[in-house]
Parts: sequence; C-alpha cells; structure tokens
Amino acid sequence: MSDWVHSNYIYKYDLHNGEYMGKLHLRATPEWTQGLAFYKGDLYITNDDGDADRNEPDDLWFVPKETLLNNATYISHEMTFDLPPFRDYGEIEGIDFNSDTNQMIVLANRGMRIVLGMPQDYYPGYTREIHELYVFNIIDEDDG
Repeated sequence: MSDWVHSNYIYKYDLHNGEYMGKLHLRATPEWTQGLAFYKGDLYITNDDGDADRNEPDDLWFVPKETLLNNATYISHEMTFDLPPFRDYGEIEGIDFNSDTNQMIVLANRGMRIVLGMPQDYYPGYTREIHELYVFNIIDEDDG
C-alpha cells in the first residue's frame, strides 16, 4: 500500500492475516503513485507523474525483490508511457500482470483534466473521459 500524494513509503502488510509489517522507504521518491503490482517477486509501481497539460508522459518504476525487506531501497526507472503506444497524454491508474502469458496490463485514462485528483473539465476534442487497457508483452532475459 502507498499514499497517493506522499509516495516515499510503501506500507507492508501480511497478506494472510493483514498485520502491519513495516514500511519501505523509496529513494528516489516517485510522485503520485497509482498502482503497485508484483511480477516474479519484483515490485512495479505506476505513477501519474507526468503533466498531461504539458504533454508529459507517466512512468513505471521498479523495485528488485532482493531489496523489499530492507528499511530503504533505491528504485529504478523502468519505462516511460510514451505516445505511441498510448494514444494521448492522460493519467496512469493501475497495473497488473498475467504471469501465464508474460504480459503487463496498464489502465490509463485520457480526455479529462484532473487537478490534485479532482476532475475539472474535458480537454479540447473530448466529450468524455476514455478508459483504456494497454497490454505489454514481457520478454524475460531468462527466456532467451
């Protein structure tokens, strides 16, 4: 779990009993965390850190499994959600993985101007907010 505004910590809970297990301090701090998902033990974080008003894309960050039990870890930039494949700038919302097909699924919204989490108005050319799933094939290094 993470705080959307102050994304410098990930709060760890036991998935079996819900007990709080501590927090992981992320360095550098990603902004506006939207989604957290594990793939093969590693943690991936989507962030709505680009500014759609300025045509800035959002990002995906990576935390290696070897550091998840530390008190603090340095995270690395995994990818930028550029155009294409994204159709327009907007907001990254969530992430999930299909380990059976080795695919990453990302939910993105476009068309609605959002300020501090609140819908304001539509961008020019839009009459509604559009929600899209983007599917990325993952090529693992060990799949050779």
